[in-house]
Parts: sequence; C-alpha cells; structure tokens
Amino acid sequence: MLREFLLGLLIAVFTFVGTGSHGANDGIFGQFNLPRAIFSGPDGEIFVVDTFNNLLRRVDIIEDLCDEDCEEDCEIEHEPVEEGEPRRFRKETETIAGNILMIDHQNFPRGFYRDGPLENALFNRPTDGIIDSEGRILIVDSQNHAIRIIIGENVFTFAGGNGAGHKDGHVDEAEFNRPTSIAMDEDGNLFITDSGNDAVRKIDTEGEVSTIAEGFNYPTGIAINSEGVIFVSDTGNHKIRMIQDGEISTLSGRIILPEDVEWLHDGGYWDDEPIGGFADGPADYALFDTPTGLAFWNDKLIIADTANHKIRAIITDDYGYKFAITLAGVGHADYINDIPEAAAFHLPMGVYVFEDTLFIADTGNNMIRALPLDAEIFEIEEDEEDEE
Repeated sequence: MLREFLLGLLIAVFTFVGTGSHGANDGIFGQFNLPRAIFSGPDGEIFVVDTFNNLLRRVDIIEDLCDEDCEEDCEIEHEPVEEGEPRRFRKETETIAGNILMIDHQNFPRGFYRDGPLENALFNRPTDGIIDSEGRILIVDSQNHAIRIIIGENVFTFAGGNGAGHKDGHVDEAEFNRPTSIAMDEDGNLFITDSGNDAVRKIDTEGEVSTIAEGFNYPTGIAINSEGVIFVSDTGNHKIRMIQDGEISTLSGRIILPEDVEWLHDGGYWDDEPIGGFADGPADYALFDTPTGLAFWNDKLIIADTANHKIRAIITDDYGYKFAITLAGVGHADYINDIPEAAAFHLPMGVYVFEDTLFIADTGNNMIRALPLDAEIFEIEEDEEDEE
C-alpha cells in the first residue's frame, strides 16, 4: 500500500508521520522521541527506530475504502468515497518491539537490556535497523553495545552485548562500543559503524566479526553502492569517506581546526577537535557539520548533514567531477513543509530511499519527513560548477 500512497506526489517535503511532540502514542496520531533511522520491510512497510523511546515502530498505510455501504460502526470517521474521487489513505503507527519501564530525570524513557518476547524486550538507545538476507530484522542497540535480531515473536542478541569493547571473533564473543549504523552488501555480509571504537566492523555470513577499517572520528553512517564500495560518515571529522579494496579515502569534506579560525583563537575552545561548516561545490572543497545517515538513490549519495539542518548529496557531473549540493533545507533548525529549498528540518539524522521517495528521520522535530525524488533536484547550479 505504501507504493500506492507515494504515487503522484509533488516534489516537496511533507510530514510522513509524527505530531512533532515527544511521546510514544500508537495509532493515527503516532508520536516519536528523537527517532534516528528508517528502513522498509519486504512488504513495503516502514519501520522507525525510535531511539529515545527505546522502541521499534512500524507505520502501516491503510486505504479508506468506505463506499455507500459503509457500516455505521466504521472505525475511521470520513465521508464515503465515491467513484472518481482521489484515493484517501491513513497512516497508523504500531510498536513492534520494546517497552518503556521508567522515565529518567530528563523525562526520557530509560534504556535497559533484555531479550525475550517482542513486548517484553528492552533496548538502550537503538539507532539503526535493517532487514537481513533471510528477511529478519536486525537492530543496532547502541548503548547496549549489541546487534539484536527479531526472529518470530522474540528478540535475541545477534552479536555483541558483552559490554563496551573492541574484540573480533564469532558473534557470541565479539565486542562493540556504541555501534550506530548498519548496511548489507549483495552477498549478505553486514557492515557496522562501531562509533566508540572509531572503526567499521564486518559480520560475514558465517557469523565472524572482523575490523575492516579504523582511524575514523566517531563514524555514524554507512551505505554501500552497487559496486560494493563502502561509504562512511566520518562524523567527528565532518567528512564523507570511502573504503575500497581495503583502502580509506576521502570523498568529500575537509577539516577545519579551531586554530585555523580567527574568531576561535581566543574563544576558550577546549581542544583541537575539528569543527564543522557549510559549503556546497566541488567535493574536496565542500564543508559538512556532523554528517550522519547515508543512503543511495541510483548512483547519488544522500547525506543527513545534521548540524547544518540540511539534506545534502554528492553527485557526479558529465565530466566526471564530483560536487556536494544541497537537496533540501534552509540551514537553520525549524519545521517547514515546502519545496526542497524552502523546507526546514531540525537535526535530521537518518535518510532512507524507498520507491523514489526519500524518508528523513527529522530527529529534533520528532517526525519522519519525506521528499519525492527526481533527477531535477540533483542538478548542479551554475555557480557551483564555476568553482571547479
């Protein structure tokens, strides 16, 4: 039904689900609490990793098919749909796994760790999810340092969960440190940004965990293109990196240190951590600020540029040059549904493409937003090409 819902949408940012307020309500007025990621199931359903509720949620699209024979006790109040009228849909949110036991001093649900039946399982700040090659749901349970899996009506620990650490080996013995994102290649191997270890880890189809790349600065996003190249949001370095044939290179972004910025020289900046910025243009010139989630639409890499409150992309022009462009967002925290250049987000952290539609975890707004995609919004502005 999601495919039918997405047909014919205008090229503009809209709210897919969420009221904007913190909460965990299910139903047609579904609420979220700083959601971090989106992914889809085999039947086209949308799953939301509801990070600060410590829940996995599902959004179902239901078409209102009420006609002149509609019964009086119809659950949804609406007028009968007559022949020739536009199709009408509603979106219902349902909690699939996890439970809220107690609230902390900041009024957020506390995280815990427990395997078991879906409604009794407990998570601690889950940050991503994926459907594996066998159709099972995997969840990155960040603060439990584990990868969890849903099989049937139960949640199990798939890998890690042995406390924070950095240990390769079989999934039962492996250790992670605040893993945040997950991707799968065409062979079914899983790749995870092990953020606290500044590394990218691999879980092969035999259940062996290995470290394939290190030396990042808290990486939090990962995606794999059709050629098997791994792309990583090197979040603390404000760069987009690539792993190809075991080698790490920078696709886009550059480092600015406090000592390089005049107004920070006497500003009491406490360390030499890179600082973020914003600039579109040639990929090696571009600036990002805390990039997180990554996704592909065809051969175009889409980036949640979180602290810039923008959705960016890396594209290649007709001459083979790579450019960073802004797809959507005005560049300050707000909530505006509009054409891409006028829309506004608040700390977007997750991006996911389904059926030529970009779904965005608009984390700070407690919403899932969406933007239909076409080739025109990826076109390079003339002034950006002139900078090459």
